[in-house]
Parts: sequence; structure tokens; C-alpha cells
Amino acid sequence: QVIGLEMPYLDPAKAKNASLRLSRLGAIIEAALADAGYEVVQVAAATTGSMLGIKPRTQRADRKAQAIAAVARRYGVEATEDEADAIGVALGAFRNHRREAA
Repeated sequence: QVIGLEMPYLDPAKAKNASLRLSRLGAIIEAALADAGYEVVQVAAATTGSMLGIKPRTQRADRKAQAIAAVARRYGVEATEDEADAIGVALGAFRNHRREAA
């Protein structure tokens, strides 16, 4: 089984401690999932948006709205911001997994 994890955006210039904590937390989660037998596929935040047709450097509020609209258009479902983001992560994980397997 494959699990996609969105890589956190780390900007040490803005909040060094938070960035380091996010990095450590991600490593702990990934190790726990791997120990449980899951294959973990990392997905860059930019990939999440691109999988839903969102252009790079789009402002956060616009990204969220575009993600919700893309999910509604493609799949005919109403999604929250987090659900739409999770769908983008899943699509990116699937694509990355296929590339790694090739």
C-alpha cells in the first residue's frame, strides 16, 4: 500500500524553529509508516497544485479556491479546502509512485 505525504514548505528565514520541527515530524511520520509496511511517496507542495491545474506562485487563498473548483469540475463533488488539497496530494503520490516504479 502506498501513502502520499505532502512535503512541508520550509522557510527557515521566516521561522527557523517551526521549519526544523516540521522537518523532524515529517521524518518521524514517514519512519512510522515505513515500519508499519507502507510505502511512503513524498509529494512537493507545488506538485499538489499542478495536479489540479493550478499555476505556480498562485496566492494561497486563490490556490485553495481553485483546488475546490477543480475537484468539483473533475469529480463532481463538493470538497473542503483540506479535502481538495488531499486529492491533489493523492494524485501527485500516484504519479510519483508510477514514475519511481518505471
